[in-house]
Amino acid sequence: MKHIKDHFKKNDAILFAALEQTGGLEEISSRNTDYFIALCDEIVSQQLSGKVAMVIFERFKKLFPKKDITAEGVLTLTHEELRSVGMSNAKAKYIKDLAEKVVKKDIVLEALLSL
Repeated sequence: MKHIKDHFKKNDAILFAALEQTGGLEEISSRNTDYFIALCDEIVSQQLSGKVAMVIFERFKKLFPKKDITAEGVLTLTHEELRSVGMSNAKAKYIKDLAEKVVKKDIVLEALLSL
């Protein structure tokens, strides 16, 4: 990631300064590398107030043993179980679809960091 930082140092002083203030790309990229959980949270949170989204996502986490949210785990849940935590019909479908695509490797979330 050093070469990216060098690029910004030479070509974009504003972005370089922002990277310096945030701790650099390494810190940014290590904040949340569990992209599946992050995407589920984004789907749940979309168009909701922060407080409501947080409550629904906490209920969602309780559907998983030890709050270990995985694509495989989502696929074991029924649509009704997802809806029971307060998710809309559409959000439950989106999360199931994401899980299916991750399990089938149509979407390779681990590759995001290298893109």
